[in-house]
Amino acid sequence: MRIDAVKIHATCLDERSYKVLSLFFQKYCHGRCEMAAEDQAEVFLVNMDSPDSEQHYVRLLKHHKNIPMILMALKPRQTGEHYFLRKPMIADRLLDIVDEIVAKQYSHTLTGETSNSETVEPEPSQQASSGHAAQLLGTKEDLSFVGATEDIELSDRHALASVQFNPEQYLMGFIVQAYQLAKKEHCTVKVTGLLRTITMFPDTGEVYVELTDRQLQPMCVIDLKNKTGLIKRSDINIEKTTREKEWSSCTKSHCFQSLDLFVWKVALWTSRGRLPEEVDITRPVYIQAWPNLTRLIVTPYALKIIAFWLPEPRSLTNLVTALAIPQRYVFSLFTASYYLGLAGQARRESDELVVPTPIITPTKKTGLFSRILNKIRQFN
Repeated sequence: MRIDAVKIHATCLDERSYKVLSLFFQKYCHGRCEMAAEDQAEVFLVNMDSPDSEQHYVRLLKHHKNIPMILMALKPRQTGEHYFLRKPMIADRLLDIVDEIVAKQYSHTLTGETSNSETVEPEPSQQASSGHAAQLLGTKEDLSFVGATEDIELSDRHALASVQFNPEQYLMGFIVQAYQLAKKEHCTVKVTGLLRTITMFPDTGEVYVELTDRQLQPMCVIDLKNKTGLIKRSDINIEKTTREKEWSSCTKSHCFQSLDLFVWKVALWTSRGRLPEEVDITRPVYIQAWPNLTRLIVTPYALKIIAFWLPEPRSLTNLVTALAIPQRYVFSLFTASYYLGLAGQARRESDELVVPTPIITPTKKTGLFSRILNKIRQFN
């Protein structure tokens, strides 16, 4: 599965420089940036050393005034409200600027949501259907998405068990199974047996669910082992179906939301600062790409965790120790990335270092030399 990087449109570059910049993004930016056309850009990168740079700069300001701009040049210059990047480029500096731009977008999104809530409170599912669903968590949201679990001694098995969970005991087990089926077989899949049917459309990356976040979140924390609960495991079914068959019943436009965002939220609600029990915290885990956080719930310290983790696999023990931040923030982010298919347990090199020795079944017939050796052993 591919998660979009920040789309950057570079202008005022010759063909060779454009190719060099594209390779620079691929090699040094860890999948967090990619070249894009002007009409798809989330950030503009302008080479101010080009003779026609001022002309392009003015044009971009006129037609794309709300899109952040990075001005690139050999010598320092005044950039006003824009960002300056000195040539030759350093990857870390570029990524710092990108992180700052993304963080400001989150801040503006949150401010907009807060001001809107003073007049009318939109349904969570309506918020989620927006193209930019990024949300920074406040204290109240922290509890539902990342929990309040205190740090534990990770070497203590009993303590570790308190921050582990079995996904099969929760609704998330069915949601993830349906999500993986839809992605693998490129088919519409629905989950039935709940208060409302959940229908996944992988071809458009959407899910249709007539449940608000306030209704769905409590369902994600119910232990399905409890047979007297609101949801019973035996009632839940996963069915392959077709878009043509299901589309006519999906009549409420505000009930559509991003499929990836939906799975991300369900994973966070279920985890609440815990880890899937099948994950070994002492073995390295990887994150294969930078999540598109502009369209996902942004957990505390997410940028810091991913930036440290992305270059190479690290054990979860190493992550929480090196970063010195509450364990629940690392565990929640890992779990959401894990079930979205972005993160996983890295294979050990030793698993493929030595070819297992084949087991040789002795034959009933033995050669003359073998019989002589057996006789000698008997005499000895």
